[in-house]
Amino acid sequence: MKLRLTTDASDLFLRPGLENADTPLLTIRIHLDTGKKPPPRMDKLTISVSSHETLAFPSGRYEATTLFDWTQEIGEAAGLAIQPNTMYTWQAIFRVSNETDEYHRSQYARRYQKGTVKLTTPGLLRPKTMTLEKNLFFVHQPASDSTFSYSKSESIVADRLGLMLVKAASVHLNLGGYLRVWLDIPTPAPEVQIQQFEVSLLQSIVLRSRSDLKIEEVCPVERLPFLTVKGKEVDVGHWIARLPHDSAARPSSSSVLKRGIITTHSLEFALTYTLTDQPNSTKSKDDSSSRVYRVRWPIEVPSCALRYYSLRLPEYAQDDAAPVPERERDEFVSPNEHTSTEHCVCGQPLDVLLAIEGELVAARLQDEASRGNTPGEDVQPPIVMDEARLKFESGTRTPKTPS
Repeated sequence: MKLRLTTDASDLFLRPGLENADTPLLTIRIHLDTGKKPPPRMDKLTISVSSHETLAFPSGRYEATTLFDWTQEIGEAAGLAIQPNTMYTWQAIFRVSNETDEYHRSQYARRYQKGTVKLTTPGLLRPKTMTLEKNLFFVHQPASDSTFSYSKSESIVADRLGLMLVKAASVHLNLGGYLRVWLDIPTPAPEVQIQQFEVSLLQSIVLRSRSDLKIEEVCPVERLPFLTVKGKEVDVGHWIARLPHDSAARPSSSSVLKRGIITTHSLEFALTYTLTDQPNSTKSKDDSSSRVYRVRWPIEVPSCALRYYSLRLPEYAQDDAAPVPERERDEFVSPNEHTSTEHCVCGQPLDVLLAIEGELVAARLQDEASRGNTPGEDVQPPIVMDEARLKFESGTRTPKTPS
């Protein structure tokens, strides 16, 4: 006999924190090909969905918890006579709360979900049990879709650097997505020589024990650089860079108050510069060394599973929508479980993401035109056409994407 388990989707999108959100449904199907010589009957058939969490605290403490194990028994299969060369199919539907904890994989913690089917048939001395599992991925979707359209800027006055403007923007902000970055330093001191400009995603993970509410440990912050520009290239002032992908980072947690694993992020802009000798200067020896000026602000980074077109119209398949490899998920090794990244943003070329940006710009202009507005008339320009682009690109230059 051959037993097969499929689902309508491996990624189940949840909307935590929304009171009126629909309850997500997970459909699991069992396919049994009996073959030529099957057992005479089935004794029991069950389908379960479970979630498991392991925490490896920096102090050495280790916790493993089964968060839930929902089981349904297929009553019509109990005692069913098995016919040879026959295909049987059953299905079970699970209602999943939007507040269910999401999938997580990092250096210090694991949280994963899986579907399991168990088929019991008579044996010679004891019953025989066939077991089959499939990995599932519960994904938290931000409370507002506006999270994906991101724009933030900050003006700072720094010693010797003078006025510095930093800006970041995107219409597809999530892991594996992209970020437009602007930097402008119009009036630095004559002795300032800029060496490097680097943008990083800072990932912070807090582990909170589920068995002892007093135990909470902060893991070392991970710095994930994704844009590095050196020398005269800093003068360009505008770049497009891909954010860290699924193998390097995890999405931000929807709540920082829950137990288990809490992930938060910040953007860091680091400018490295030196002070060169100037005539009649009174510069000390310490001034000759490199200096780093950093600007940071918090940011929420959604999961890479949340692709733009999938959010607009869910993708359906007649058979298994997104098969995943069979692997032990408790091991704190191997960076990624997926055989490919074609099903998420990480596997999409930058051109595809920028085409989405262009589609949104065109849709917005069309919407404004339908309201009777002419270009530039009471229209807030989108991020790719704003004053920062006009200022830093002068309307002609194409931003560089560092290799």
